[in-house]
Formats: sequence, C-alpha cells, structure tokens
Amino acid sequence: MNPIYWDLGDGIAVRTYTLDDAEEAFALVDANRDRLHPWMIWEPQTRTPADTRAFIERCLASETDLEGNGIWVDGRLAGSMGLRVDVSDAGAEIGYWIGRDFEGRGIITRACRRFFDFAFDELGLHRVELCAADTNTRSR
Repeated sequence: MNPIYWDLGDGIAVRTYTLDDAEEAFALVDANRDRLHPWMIWEPQTRTPADTRAFIERCLASETDLEGNGIWVDGRLAGSMGLRVDVSDAGAEIGYWIGRDFEGRGIITRACRRFFDFAFDELGLHRVELCAADTNTRSR
C-alpha cells in the first residue's frame, strides 16, 4: 500500500516508517518494553534495531496492509499504529501503542479517527475492529 503522511494538527503527524526510522522506533520500543510486554506478542522478538528494520521492510512490502506507521508529536516519535486489511471481507483491524511520555493526551484517539476515516472513506471497507484486552484500562 502507498505510504501515508497525515498532519493531525497540534504538532501530531502519522506517517509510514522508512528504513531510516528503525533506530528511533527500536529505542521507543526498548524504553517502553515493560508496558508493551503484557499486550504486544511481538515485543519479545524485538531485541535489536535490526529486528525493527526487518519489521519496517515487511510493512513496506505489503500490498494490502497499512502497518508500520509512526505517530510523531512535535517531531518526536511517540508511538506506532497500523491497519491490517482483510480484503476477503472488506474489513480491517487497527493496532496501536503509545509511549508512556505521550499517553493521556488524546493522541491515539485522534490517530484512530483518521485511520477509521481512511478505512471507510478511502479504502471502502465495511468493518474496522479495534481490539483491546479488558484488563488494559488505558485502551478502553
């Protein structure tokens, strides 16, 4: 799928990762490992910047999904977000996480709204799911 760049206002932007983002993205994962581990099954396999680079390469190669997008706030990487598309039923699932320094500011809410608009209005999907564990109170 084509790369995105969305300016959400107030210094918030969402854009597709490039390979140049691998070090910064890995550093954010590493700094938030304790928060990610209970919810993100990929966290234990993300041990080096090379692992993050491989993830970005897979995302860039996808023709259907829009995974591997960074959320930037005032030029700092704040989190990650993606859309996994199921073309067989015109649906998708949104996934996201945000670093501890950025939570509670409505950043994910704004980014999710933009992803929902994109999925329904631009991709013509009929269903988009956002799944969160019931014990993950921050994502309810």
